[in-house]
Amino acid sequence: MTSLLIACGLSVPAVADDWPPRTTPAEAGVDERALERFLDAARAAKSDAVVILVGGALVREEYFDRPQEPIELMSCTKSVVSLLVGMLVDDGRIPSLETPVAEWFPQWKRGEQRAVTVGHLLSHTSGLQCDRTTEEIYASRDFVKLALEAKLADPPGTRFFYNNKAVNLLAGVIETASGRRMDAFAQERLFDPLGITEHGWTKDPAGHPHAMSGLQLHAIDFAKLGQLVLQGGEWEGERIVSERWIATATRPAHPGLGSDAARCGLLWWLDPESSEYGWDDALIGRWREAGGSKRLLAVGAELRGRRFPRLEDARAALRAAVGKVAAAEGGAADAGWFDPEVNRLGVPFWNETPGAIGTFRADGYLGNSLVVCPKRRLVAVRQRRFPRDAAERDDPKYGFLDFPARVKALVPP
Repeated sequence: MTSLLIACGLSVPAVADDWPPRTTPAEAGVDERALERFLDAARAAKSDAVVILVGGALVREEYFDRPQEPIELMSCTKSVVSLLVGMLVDDGRIPSLETPVAEWFPQWKRGEQRAVTVGHLLSHTSGLQCDRTTEEIYASRDFVKLALEAKLADPPGTRFFYNNKAVNLLAGVIETASGRRMDAFAQERLFDPLGITEHGWTKDPAGHPHAMSGLQLHAIDFAKLGQLVLQGGEWEGERIVSERWIATATRPAHPGLGSDAARCGLLWWLDPESSEYGWDDALIGRWREAGGSKRLLAVGAELRGRRFPRLEDARAALRAAVGKVAAAEGGAADAGWFDPEVNRLGVPFWNETPGAIGTFRADGYLGNSLVVCPKRRLVAVRQRRFPRDAAERDDPKYGFLDFPARVKALVPP
């Protein structure tokens, strides 16, 4: 086993950690029927691992079909990178979120990128040109250099755009500010103190760890990171990252830039305790102005004026409307075209009127997720390996889209 880990670029485990303590669902106040429904849904969604912690104690750790091993976190890696940046802000090695990236990369001091700050990279508001797909990034030999050579598509701080290219530049910021490669810095300052001994981190050909994705962890170790956030950055009496950083990272960074921005902190996704979701004339007008297809506008006509208090209900209504439009065109009730078109147009799926933030999430491709619910003292992890069957990769039924809602249902408020 040890030789295999070394060959894969994984660190070798040391002494086993006895964390976390165990508890029963009843002792933790978990609704046992909701837990069984949750596990059934996780199994049906082809999950590979789930972990549930309440009050820092393990309620359930489940592995499906295959042995436990470190699994790629996909874009959940971004939230770990946020913690690493927070440590450097705490240390003063990154003076503030307003510090220009040019502080570490002087070639930007005389370019249009001189106004881009660390905070912009962390909040998807840098304005750096980036495709919606990652083909350009994975074709590059140096992800940091690719970001440094990017032009501005928008003035920094004016538009929210999910930007993998810009996030990868944080690997360069962390390395330059800390004097250590990002994965080595994470090992020393985050993984070792938490007893995380077996992990991997994918690197580009130039040797930079990916910041947009690439970290591989065991489910139970991923849950440790959620527990760290739940505890305000403290672990077994040791301060790992400041409570101030956790608070900053888990509130909306740019709420005035639209509904997506209002649900994003510093590489953490934020869920309000309550929201309303719906479709109105203004939203459907945006679909039209962006060049939406006839069938997209037909979906809008089906949904116009409808509002829902729960995200899962809005999703169900949307899927039903998409299926109805597809069937009316003489085809199968297939919803597979809708998400790619909306993502390509860069428009919202629905309008959202959010309430107070109650849950923090790290989310990644294939439905990988870490959910932290402070009021419920609840941490939950869902992991899914990259499937061999290409047809399964983007199938919504395997994405476990209602994972956060099912997690919150485990512990009544």
